[in-house]
Amino acid sequence: MENGYRSPQSYANFSNAVDNIGHGIFNMMAKGVTAIGNSIKKDGIFKSPATVKALDSAVSSIILASKSAVIDALNERHGGAIYNYTKEEAQKASAILLNSENGRIPESDIQKEILGLFAVYPYDERIYKYLLTKFGADSGKLDAVADYFGIPGLANEKERIFRSKLNDANLSSVDAIQSSIGLFRDFANNIGYAGYEKDLEELLDTVREKEFQMEVAKYQLQTLSEWDQNIPIIEKYAQDINYKKFTIWASDMRRELETAQKQQEIEQNKKQKECDEFEKKSKFMQFMTSKDPSVEKKRGAITLVIIFIIYLLY
Repeated sequence: MENGYRSPQSYANFSNAVDNIGHGIFNMMAKGVTAIGNSIKKDGIFKSPATVKALDSAVSSIILASKSAVIDALNERHGGAIYNYTKEEAQKASAILLNSENGRIPESDIQKEILGLFAVYPYDERIYKYLLTKFGADSGKLDAVADYFGIPGLANEKERIFRSKLNDANLSSVDAIQSSIGLFRDFANNIGYAGYEKDLEELLDTVREKEFQMEVAKYQLQTLSEWDQNIPIIEKYAQDINYKKFTIWASDMRRELETAQKQQEIEQNKKQKECDEFEKKSKFMQFMTSKDPSVEKKRGAITLVIIFIIYLLY
């Protein structure tokens, strides 16, 4: 179980005593572990599972005895300044907390009951998370108490609570989010969550991206002429929702259209050149080299007739 200092000044007062007591206690631990180690070397203790279990129990006993010796020595020198919490006290605190969470304690009495747990057993981190969720951070006072008793994780709990609040809200559009920003800010301040602005901005950026792409899909942007006609409307919409990626998006889209148009012009020029070269040929060569399906069909029929005539002649 945890051990608590009875006053904020206790740690400073104990520093010298801990240094002096520590030498004796750790010498005791060292002797105990050394004795076990010698026994291991002498008897090959690890060959038996039963003796391995006995070794584990022996080492645990040394550690617990050393802890108790430190507490007793410090209390003797400083008038009982350290309190050793019992398992029963921890269980009592847990039961009261569970009753509060399950609604077995009247709403009007919950705050008093939970605050009373600090006198019973203040090392259960669930107490702090429950207070944070139910009543907020009390302008940083809850954080100060948590720090005093060495309770970690409140920062992560604040983020979890805030994100849970967002999940319960209407986040379907930029307008819906912006209309609730004041409420989100007040909620974040109440629980002492400093990262809410970053979370909201990331959320807005995600929704802006979705809404912008839906708006773009309404317009024809297959050619540069269509682009020039519709891009002013799209740009106005991007400004209205504060879409920050518009400039990059527009630049990339314009480049893709220009590249596609250049490729189309290259292909058209190639076809025109082939047509020009074809026109320069004689009628016979045009007929023989044409790729027109109707001409190819005629050419095939004539070829069959010629083959038939040659067959008859020979």
